[in-house]
Amino acid sequence: MILLFAGTSNARHLAQKLIQRGEQLTICTATDYGASLYPDSEQIMEIHAGALELEAMERFVNICKPERIIDATHPFATHVSWNIRKVANKLGIPLDVARRAEENYPDVRYVEDFEEAHRLLRKTEGNILLTIGSNHLKTFATEDILPRLYARVLPTVASMQKCETLGIPPARIIAMQGPFTAAMNQAMFEQLGIKVMLSKDSGKEGGVEEKVMPALEAGIQVILIRRPKEEN
Repeated sequence: MILLFAGTSNARHLAQKLIQRGEQLTICTATDYGASLYPDSEQIMEIHAGALELEAMERFVNICKPERIIDATHPFATHVSWNIRKVANKLGIPLDVARRAEENYPDVRYVEDFEEAHRLLRKTEGNILLTIGSNHLKTFATEDILPRLYARVLPTVASMQKCETLGIPPARIIAMQGPFTAAMNQAMFEQLGIKVMLSKDSGKEGGVEEKVMPALEAGIQVILIRRPKEEN
């Protein structure tokens, strides 16, 4: 049995390939919503929804007794990946890491973290579209940015509550589930009058190209947060 820690769309594609190959899977996702995206299959023995800290993860792996672990979490989920690596090493279980390929876009401003992105956004003018999810919205909910901020988040109660708590009005919340086409992104940029777009460099599979290219064509300033560095 393979234990798959999943956090991205390519994790679902990987799970489907493993199922087609006849593998049995146990899948771990961070949220109930993530778990709901997987189809019913006799080869999926269990889907565990919810974050697992180090000790809980070790207990779970000990119960599952997988022959192999695959880390297909989001490239920005470095804390989770670190815990997976520690547990696999401690228990002597082979570990594979599935990561999206990185792209390099010309005419894009790259920053190292969310704080640097916030400092850069404060120097811009015009409407801002954040496509970074809801976990780091707090960094950008400042008085000088909030009035011109649009947040695109998942259509979940938790995401909406975070936006409401930070003072983002409903008219500036785009609660939608991707993937989004380039044409859809372009229409959204035009309708909202976007002048600056902030995204995470989460790879082509994460829909970054479909955001970046139409934004650049429309003369929108694009800021991408680089992936956190991790050990090979």
